[in-house]
Amino acid sequence: MKLTVLGSGSTGNAVLIVAGETRVLVDAGLSAKEISRRLALVGEDVRKLDAVLVTHEHGDHAGGLRVLLRTVDCPVYISAKTHDAYVGERLNVSNDEPRKRARALAGRVEQIESSRDFRIGEIDFHPFTIPHDAVDNFGFTATHQGVKIATLMDFGHITTLVSERLRGCAAVVIESNHSRDMLKACDSYPWELKQRILSRLGHLSNEDVADWIRDDFDGVARFLVLAHLSQRANNPYLAKISAEVALQERYPLFHGDTQVSLSFPEGTNSVDRGVNGKDEGGRMRDEGDSGFQKFNATLALALIVMVAVLSVACSSNRGSQSLPPEVESTIGTLSEEIAAGRYDKIYHEAAELFARTLPSSSPERTSGRCIPSSARSKAACCSLRLNNKIPAGR
Repeated sequence: MKLTVLGSGSTGNAVLIVAGETRVLVDAGLSAKEISRRLALVGEDVRKLDAVLVTHEHGDHAGGLRVLLRTVDCPVYISAKTHDAYVGERLNVSNDEPRKRARALAGRVEQIESSRDFRIGEIDFHPFTIPHDAVDNFGFTATHQGVKIATLMDFGHITTLVSERLRGCAAVVIESNHSRDMLKACDSYPWELKQRILSRLGHLSNEDVADWIRDDFDGVARFLVLAHLSQRANNPYLAKISAEVALQERYPLFHGDTQVSLSFPEGTNSVDRGVNGKDEGGRMRDEGDSGFQKFNATLALALIVMVAVLSVACSSNRGSQSLPPEVESTIGTLSEEIAAGRYDKIYHEAAELFARTLPSSSPERTSGRCIPSSARSKAACCSLRLNNKIPAGR
C-alpha cells in the first residue's frame, strides 16, 4: 500500500492512495496540470486513476476537479450535500461556473455518505464526520490486506470519534495548520479570519496535534505526516519539533520509532489558483507569498521558550542544577542563527539535542520512505510505502 501526499495547504490539496492495482486520488485542490505533473514525478499516470474522492467542497480541495475530469475517465465519489455545495458555489467564481461543474459531473458521480463505509477497487474506505465549516466534511481510514491508514485535513478539533478511528493505523496524515501564537500575531489576517481558524469548526493547530500525541495516540503508526500547514501562521520546523517533543514525552509508553514527516506546497507559482481564490480551507487565500513566511519575533520567542523548557528537563534528568553544555551552547547561538536565517540548522541542532538528552532506542522499522523537503524542489510530495503487517505488541 502506498500513500503519497502530492500537495497540501491553502493553495491546494491532493493525496494518492495506491493498493494493488487500485489508484484513488483524494481531493483535487491543485490544478489538473499540476496534479498530472506531480503524479508523473512519483511514477504514476493520471489517466490510470480509478476514482477521485472528494472530502468537501472548499476550493483548496475541489478547485481543480472540473478541469481534471476532462483528462481522466473515472468516477467521482462525493456525497450528495458536497455535490450540491460544489456545483452551487457562487463566491469568487464566474457566473457560468456552476453550469460547467454540473455538466462535468453529469454521469460521473458515485454517491457516498460521510458516515457509511464504501469500497473502491481493492481499498475499503471508512469515512467519519470531522468538525469543519463545510456542509459534509469527512476524514477516513482506508484498509487493504490488513494495513490501515488515515487521512484527515480541515477540522477544528479532535473529537472522541476521531481519536478512536486513528487507533491501529500504520500511517496518519493529519492537519497541523497553525501555531496559535503565530496566528494571533499575523498582520495579514483580519480578526474575523483568525477567529474562524481558531474555532472548533476551523483548523487544527500544532498545539492540538501535540495534545493528541501526548494524550490519545496509541503509538502504532510508524508515520505521522503533518499536512495543511499555513504559509503565514506556521513554520514547518516549529510544527515538526512540536510533534516530536510530544512523541518523546510519550517514550516510556511505547517504542520511539514513529517518524514525523512534513507535507507542504512548494509555492503558489507552481499551483494553479483555480476559480476560488480562497484561503485556509476555502476562504481568503494568501496572495503573493510563494513560500513560508520567514521567522518573526513570535516564532523566535517560541523557539527560545522551547529550548529553555528542554534545558530544564535536561538539567532535571541529570540531577544537576546547571544546564548541560550542549543546551547552553544552543541557547547562546539561537539568536544568531535566527538573524542569519539558518532555519534548517536550528531544527537539526534541536533534533540532535533531543537525541542526546533522551533515552535512545533502536527499534525495527517498517520499510518506508519520505521525500524530505530539500529533495522536493519540483514537487511537494511525501510518499510512504507500507508493509502488510503491523508489529505485534504495539
